[in-house]
Amino acid sequence: MNVDLGRVRTQIQTMVNTLIESIPNLIVGLVVLTIFLLLARIAKNFAIRTGKRYGHSVNLGLVTGRLIQWAVGLTGVLVAISVVAPSFQAKDLISMLGIGGLAVGFAFKDIFQNFLAGIILLVTHPFEIDDQISAGGFEGRVESIETRATTIRTYDDRRVVIPNATLFTEPLRVDTAFGQIQSEYEIHLKNGIDFNEARERLQKAIAAIAEVLHDPQPEVLLNGLGDDNVTLLARWWTAPRYSGSVYVRHKVLLAIRESLSPVAPHPAIAGQ
Repeated sequence: MNVDLGRVRTQIQTMVNTLIESIPNLIVGLVVLTIFLLLARIAKNFAIRTGKRYGHSVNLGLVTGRLIQWAVGLTGVLVAISVVAPSFQAKDLISMLGIGGLAVGFAFKDIFQNFLAGIILLVTHPFEIDDQISAGGFEGRVESIETRATTIRTYDDRRVVIPNATLFTEPLRVDTAFGQIQSEYEIHLKNGIDFNEARERLQKAIAAIAEVLHDPQPEVLLNGLGDDNVTLLARWWTAPRYSGSVYVRHKVLLAIRESLSPVAPHPAIAGQ
């Protein structure tokens, strides 16, 4: 097999000359890309600081900063490629990604759905970090809100990652949306007991607990009449924290038992 060495040398020389001629464009392209990456980082940090200063959610500023960083960075890549290869145009990239982008869209449909749901949640912020929520069969404190999913810490110290699409499309309960949470307990008293006196004792005993809020005031209401018993419903309000409300409930039940002891030696008490 004969090899035309002269032709090979000519091709190599042509490639080397082309590479040497493109060095200035490569340098300019790298400089342009570096400038855009620096601008992307500056824009991201500015968005994060703005979100912390004026926004309702720290995560919203973080996500917005990331989106801006990606957009500016992608623009920088396209501009740098155009500098290195002047014949390249953005429409060429769009044509290349046409069918492939459609396939990727179908493959990552759930990811895009969660991403859009996360953006809407961060903008509307129905809940924020440290709120206590119940969704998807789980309850806990919100640790982070990302574009794909929200992470909560359950009351038994487990970490649960809930897709944002679930939070957006299914019922969501925010226990800490307001500055208080109501608890209640049902009490059955046997007939013959002065339920007015019992009611006053219960209301005073519950109100005497320091952790029980006084606005609104705790109350004990007549909730039912039976053949051999009277049903009272005790209601009180506490700060909207699960651990605190459980502890307060314990103190309320002890107060109920102690306050009923002088009224009835063995009162029939049932809660729900």
